[in-house]
Amino acid sequence: MNSHVVAELNVPHSDEVMARTYGFFQAIGWVTRPHTTEPASVYVHPLERGVGPVVAYWHTANPKKIDRFAWHDEADPSEFSKGLWHPVLQETTELVLIVPDEATVQEVHERGGEILAAHTHVPLREHAGALEFRFTDPFNNALRITANPGYEI
Repeated sequence: MNSHVVAELNVPHSDEVMARTYGFFQAIGWVTRPHTTEPASVYVHPLERGVGPVVAYWHTANPKKIDRFAWHDEADPSEFSKGLWHPVLQETTELVLIVPDEATVQEVHERGGEILAAHTHVPLREHAGALEFRFTDPFNNALRITANPGYEI
């Protein structure tokens, strides 16, 4: 039996938030798909082929979790950021999405185009022995795409 770790980010449950979740990741060229039995959950992953790192967005109705979000009136860094989001960049827990190699990091970065460039807060660089970049999702969560730096995973 294979085991996998999937990071799950909670975001407020609404049609507007759902549209931003799908819209942003589709705009940057990621695969998006709904959970087959939980309509409030969306899976996203950067690789068009095969199995790769996955992030799940759970659209929660829990008021304690929703209260952590604030309304953001600006379409900054992109139009996908306007709406409910974390008022402070959520970088104390960073999602590290490891892709097979540096060429894939470069491919994911380039495929993201202007939208991903606007959301990137750490540009392509060599870090800990591997190419990486860091960006925010539409809800101000920090994500990092990196080539496998040789960790024992």
